[in-house]
Amino acid sequence: MTRAWTGALVAACLWALAPSPSAGQPPSAPGAEDGAEDGGAAVDEAPGNDAPGRRTPGGDATGDDAPSGDATGDDAPSDDTPSATEGDADASPDADDADPSGPGDIAADDTGSSDTGSSDTDSGDTGSDDTDSGDTGPTQDDAGAPADPDLAAFDDGDLGEPGELDDFDDVPTGPTGSELRVRYFLERVEIRGNERTRGRVIRSYVPFEPGEVLDPEDEDLEAIRWRLRGTGWFDRVRLRLEPGARRGWVVLVITVEERNTIVLSGLTFGISEGLNNSEDTSTDVVPYVGATLTETNLFGSGARLSLGALGSPRAWGFELDFEHPRLLPRDYSLRVRPFYHRARQYFGNDPLISQECPDDVEGCAEELEARNAVVFYQRGGLLLGTGHDLGAVTRLTLAWQGEVIHLRSRPEAASESRGGLAPSPIDFTLHDRVSYLSSIQVGLSFDKRDDPAMTTRGVLARFGADLSHNLLGSDYDFVRFQLLFRAWQPLPWGHTLRFNLFAGAVFGEAPFFYQFQIADLTDLIPGRMLDMQLDRRAAPDLLGTAISVMRTEELAGRLDLQYELPLYRSRSGIRAVNGYLNVGVLFLADPRDLEVALPAYRGASRAPLDLTFDIGLRMDTRVGVFQFGFSTVLGLVTL
Repeated sequence: MTRAWTGALVAACLWALAPSPSAGQPPSAPGAEDGAEDGGAAVDEAPGNDAPGRRTPGGDATGDDAPSGDATGDDAPSDDTPSATEGDADASPDADDADPSGPGDIAADDTGSSDTGSSDTDSGDTGSDDTDSGDTGPTQDDAGAPADPDLAAFDDGDLGEPGELDDFDDVPTGPTGSELRVRYFLERVEIRGNERTRGRVIRSYVPFEPGEVLDPEDEDLEAIRWRLRGTGWFDRVRLRLEPGARRGWVVLVITVEERNTIVLSGLTFGISEGLNNSEDTSTDVVPYVGATLTETNLFGSGARLSLGALGSPRAWGFELDFEHPRLLPRDYSLRVRPFYHRARQYFGNDPLISQECPDDVEGCAEELEARNAVVFYQRGGLLLGTGHDLGAVTRLTLAWQGEVIHLRSRPEAASESRGGLAPSPIDFTLHDRVSYLSSIQVGLSFDKRDDPAMTTRGVLARFGADLSHNLLGSDYDFVRFQLLFRAWQPLPWGHTLRFNLFAGAVFGEAPFFYQFQIADLTDLIPGRMLDMQLDRRAAPDLLGTAISVMRTEELAGRLDLQYELPLYRSRSGIRAVNGYLNVGVLFLADPRDLEVALPAYRGASRAPLDLTFDIGLRMDTRVGVFQFGFSTVLGLVTL
């Protein structure tokens, strides 16, 4: 037995002294293997390897929590386990001015300096403290391209359906992720393509500030494009999201294609009363021409300056209109509009009149023989106003207008019989000699059109109210309301349908140039320009109603439908040509005629309604939008 114990003891000693089979290699114990797996997970799940802003089950959302730039959902990398990109951890947006797309893509402002660090790019506002918290730096794959193709939405120049940024298929849909949406933090805004328009002017249309949460499906992103297109400064506007310098942060890139901003509008020409029968001695053939020249983006500042003028032996005048969108504090606009008009107004249909002509008026005697009572007047004044954006597409305006009115001549006595009623005096609505008018004007507008020149979709709504009272120093007491609503609907085959509604009412003692006139409503006689009457013709009265006796009244309305079809498109010169057909019905009345029916009319003919129509071409050119149609011909001939 002693020999057996001795043999066992020797074998044990030899086994203990023998070298280990794994000598020189790391331990392979289960605990060590688990530790290696944990370490690998810490690297594989680093924030820089996830798509920016993407949430993981059980983790914090990058778009919902504080914008610290720390790792979200997982613990931040520890000091003893540095990230592979730790060398970029201290890089902030300020230091990352070399944008992945290259400095050449960043447009310069009017001073010619780079947008980086200027008002065009709001870099630096995010602060460097956020980037010093162990962030792993940018995650883009290639210079000049987003790391995630999802960030390239809004780049096609279309209307920007928010759903284009919805292909994040791996967003969790479980109990904790069904209501989650992809969100980012805005690092800065970059403006590209602007050669004339200052970057800060374009930036003022962006409602987001650096550091704010940005939802790719936010309607405000689409509204930015609507608003910029609505200015008329650009042919094309693109919105694009590019990855920022840190995970979960993005750069909003706005690329614009500028267009000519000096435009000619309101071009009108014709012959008063038209060319009727050359043997009709009562026809006074008088030519007229007028236009408005506007710079919609003065020196790239966003300010608008326009000059409108009308020339004719019967009437002439001008107005200068200047508006800066953000000249006053808190982004309030400033508008200044001086004007002067010297014209005449026609009343009645074959009235009984007694009038003497002013000494300095040529052709007055012939006009008095032409079956109208004529008022000669002049007015001049000044409008001061302001406005403020209430939202992306809504704007509120407030203005004061003061003017001096000089009644140069009017009939000593004038009366007419309206629709079979007994003759009654004509109210010329102006005080004798010199009078003063002071009014407050309030306006509210909603403008969501894809293109102000050749609109194919969208809505435009405007409401205006004018109040004049002796408390404002005015000799006239009245209030006027106006409502305009237009909606454009694209049709499946590429054409456009436009719906138009106008309604207006005046209550009180308003001068005739604040009332509604038949020339404002129908397309079949020349309309007013600068509030001055160009033609003495009455309503066409296609329906044979009481509209025939209505000229200048207090109640007005129009409802019409317009069909447009594109005929030509180009990138230069004449950009677009559309054919159009417009058909509508109009209403013009004196409230007294609605209370007491005109005895000369029976049944439905008592309603002062009439039809209007027009057909022609609309052209969008480098110098403005022009319309030539049947209504233009009627400025030269009589229907």
